[in-house]
Amino acid sequence: HPPPRLQSLDAVRGLNVMLMIFVDNVVRAVDEMCPHNHKPMGFALVHEGRITCPHHQYVFELETGRCVNRRRCLPVGAAHRHLA
Repeated sequence: HPPPRLQSLDAVRGLNVMLMIFVDNVVRAVDEMCPHNHKPMGFALVHEGRITCPHHQYVFELETGRCVNRRRCLPVGAAHRHLA
C-alpha cells in the first residue's frame, strides 16, 4: 500500500484537523494540535496506524487517539469513517 496522504483543513466544526486518507477506503482524522504541548502536527509521520508528533515524538494511535509511548499524555482527538 502507498503511504497515507496528509491534508490539513482550516476548520471542521471549529476544530483544526488533519486528515489521513488510506487506500483501504477508510478516512481517519486527528486534531492538528498535539495535546502534549499544543504544537501543530502538520509534518507528523504516519506509519502503521500511528501518528508521531514532529516536535517531541509523542506517538498516537489513529484508531483511538491514545498516546502509546508516554504515560502522562492526553489522547489526541481522533475519528474515522469507512467510505462506500
